[in-house]
Amino acid sequence: MSEMRKSHLWSLLMFRAKLRLLTLADMFLILFLLSAAVLSYIYINKTKSRLSAYVYYHNNLLGTYELSKPQVIEINDKCSAEIKNNKIRMLNSDCRDKLCVKQGWSDMIPIICLPNQIVIEVKSNTGKQNLHILH
Repeated sequence: MSEMRKSHLWSLLMFRAKLRLLTLADMFLILFLLSAAVLSYIYINKTKSRLSAYVYYHNNLLGTYELSKPQVIEINDKCSAEIKNNKIRMLNSDCRDKLCVKQGWSDMIPIICLPNQIVIEVKSNTGKQNLHILH
């Protein structure tokens, strides 16, 4: 028997020995973890498609916009927001520091422009309320 064949046979025997070390409980645990991961992925992707942006201007609700529909929202003469790929961002603003524009795309964190008194919150349409400390 050649040295390479002996090595291959030894590897196969070691694999079978390790496989025998897995008990029925181990198999159930592995199956449970895999199914939990798949179900979590499906749930997260399902809820992302039902998100809406609530745009407030001077503490008044300007409108509610679904994140699944790409569009540009004119908030006032100098400020606008853009929705694309289930996310929202401030497209432009006339404030001095432009932190709201620099924040970039968001699908969870509120976008706030203090000088213009603009707040954009992202909430789920599933009926469950998302908690935001800033309002």
